[in-house]
Amino acid sequence: MVLCDAPMSRGGAWGSDDMIIFAPTLFGGLVRISSAGGPSELLASPDASKGERSYRWPEILPGGRAVVFVIAEAKDVGLFTQSKIEVERLDTREKKILPIQGTYPRYSPSRHLLFAREGRVFAVPFDAHRLEVTGPAVPVLDGVKTCLNSGVASFSIAHDGSLVYLPRSNSAAEGSLVWVDRKNQVRGLGGPSRRYSSPAISPDGQRVALAIFSGNDVDIWVYEITHGTLTRLTFDGRSTAPLWSVDGRRITYRGTRGAGSEIFWRPTDGSGAEETVLSGASLIQVPSSWSPDGKFLVYWTASTETGRDIWVFRLGEQKPRPFLQTKFDELQPKISPDGHWIAYTSNESGQFQVYVQPFPGPGGKWQVSTDAGSNRTWAGTGAELFYLSLNKIMSVSVTTHTTFSASVPRPIADIPSPLLGTALANSFYDASPDGQRFLFVKANKENGPPEEVRVVLNWTEELKQLMSNSK
Repeated sequence: MVLCDAPMSRGGAWGSDDMIIFAPTLFGGLVRISSAGGPSELLASPDASKGERSYRWPEILPGGRAVVFVIAEAKDVGLFTQSKIEVERLDTREKKILPIQGTYPRYSPSRHLLFAREGRVFAVPFDAHRLEVTGPAVPVLDGVKTCLNSGVASFSIAHDGSLVYLPRSNSAAEGSLVWVDRKNQVRGLGGPSRRYSSPAISPDGQRVALAIFSGNDVDIWVYEITHGTLTRLTFDGRSTAPLWSVDGRRITYRGTRGAGSEIFWRPTDGSGAEETVLSGASLIQVPSSWSPDGKFLVYWTASTETGRDIWVFRLGEQKPRPFLQTKFDELQPKISPDGHWIAYTSNESGQFQVYVQPFPGPGGKWQVSTDAGSNRTWAGTGAELFYLSLNKIMSVSVTTHTTFSASVPRPIADIPSPLLGTALANSFYDASPDGQRFLFVKANKENGPPEEVRVVLNWTEELKQLMSNSK
């Protein structure tokens, strides 16, 4: 039975009164609904004036009188493991910040509150009646699989005190660059194994810009395909989502410097300083495409009111303007090589599909994908549009002489597996300028131990001993 829509949900909890509290979207608050169905009720909303971006990973406390959850702030983007944790009484709606920082709070029947931070689980004594932390945090479990990008930690405590968790595998997060051609052949590109993300091929096809994670840091690097060299381009804050300028002389990227999210660019040879293209006007700004004349930058943002939206910024002007801003999610915009069309991903149909509209607008839209679709990109000629669907790379032939028309999509290659990243990342892959090869980051899972589920019976007895020894 479908209770309600919850696109890109960030956690939920089922209470003893058969009420479910959950975070339905990436950028929003907490909602409550009956497990039997019916209308939903908004419980709490993030305060944008305080830098709050969303509430996530709720846990209902014993008796169902309060819920504890994570506050994701703008400064936490891409690093949701040191966030604020808040508790709210459900009868009075009184809220207070707990004196701990981490993610994924979970209540233990041993009267402790557990939370994760960078692969470790900590515990604090917790009074569930007064909703107060009553002692210091103590590390109680190491090596738990935790996602920096979302803050989810893979562990849970049962009412009988048993623990279940997924161990972290260091090598599983690394990957290698691979080409996939139209004959379904996969070939390594060379270079070291790293935590690569968002590969972007230069206009001449000779270089690749990448975001590389190292611990809690992430920076933009440039890989020279011919020479096999990897050169670092950014050094400050956290930099992601690289995008080449039309002439290949600069790389545009999203930068998080302190609490704000801005769009910067820098010469690809590192000869010039970082310059601001667009200041932080929203919680998140991800550059996605330059127009062929280099005058327009198209990017996607996110807000608590309308989710993910597509905006356009013209160089030399003071303010950007919304291109698509609806109650649905619109993201991954890409301008066609002739500059007259824009392809993007939207979930307006109930699942993510690929659409095309005139650029800079206005005009109607065409749905290009016939099944689920995401991560669109154009061939260099503009006569072909690619996207990903399930485990396939899809191709659509297009004509744009007087109006837009598209052929029936056809699969041209399999997506290599396993991959790093998610299908709704800003740039999950890229196509070579001639459209004959596709660049992916293939995870090196075979180098690490197989993923396993670990269960510890009566773990709360061990937890009590650990907490006692720490005194």
